[in-house]
Amino acid sequence: MGLFGLPFPKPFQGDKKQQPAAPAGSGSGSRTTNVNVRGGSRAGTAATPAVVRTQAQRDEETTMNVIMNTRNRIQLLEKKEEYITQKISMETEKAKKFLEAKDRRRATMCLKQKKLLEAQVENISGQRFNLEQQITTLETAAFNAGTIGVVADAQAELKNIHGDLTVEKVDDVMADMQEGMDQQQEISEALGQQVMGGALIDETDLEAELAGLETEMKQDKLTDAPAVPNARPLAPPAAASTQTTSSAVTEEEAELAALEKEMAGL
Repeated sequence: MGLFGLPFPKPFQGDKKQQPAAPAGSGSGSRTTNVNVRGGSRAGTAATPAVVRTQAQRDEETTMNVIMNTRNRIQLLEKKEEYITQKISMETEKAKKFLEAKDRRRATMCLKQKKLLEAQVENISGQRFNLEQQITTLETAAFNAGTIGVVADAQAELKNIHGDLTVEKVDDVMADMQEGMDQQQEISEALGQQVMGGALIDETDLEAELAGLETEMKQDKLTDAPAVPNARPLAPPAAASTQTTSSAVTEEEAELAALEKEMAGL
């Protein structure tokens, strides 16, 4: 317990580096195996081939290591800030105790110590902020570098696909294709024409022949039509006219009935 019954703050512990553990089997009785770079181990064990990494992969690994180290440093600063904050609380409590004891000189010293500790906390907060900004910048730069690498690979593959292909060659290929399609269309049209007796049928001649047949049929109808008399017959008496009219109506009705039956039969 400290002064006035206050507990001591936990001592600040930095990032202690642990000693690497000794490899298994090491000691007075163990023997190391000599490794031959070209032929593997002398005991006959085949050597593991080294993984070939590109420069981009090595750069990415280096960036990730830097980011991890920066994060570890931020955690260390957070622990130190927590430790100093506990000391600030203790100095405040000590100053209250000294005031209760009417010892203003010691209370003032505690407040001065508190001010110094608060300045350290502010300084640590600034360091944390700067490191966090560095991490954000590194992550953004690494992401942009990865994107640029992908774009470069895609561009290289596009050039590889195109090879010696040029616009002039594409135009030549398209012109040849159009010529082939036109030729095929002409062949299809020629094959689609009707033939008779080994000779091609001219559609114009057929149309002219059809027009001639239509004209001939119209003339035949006019020739077969009965001649119309020029003089009109005298009007019959009224009774005869009535009888003739009624008989004509009867004949028309009969014809209509016959037409209806014929249409019904169709």
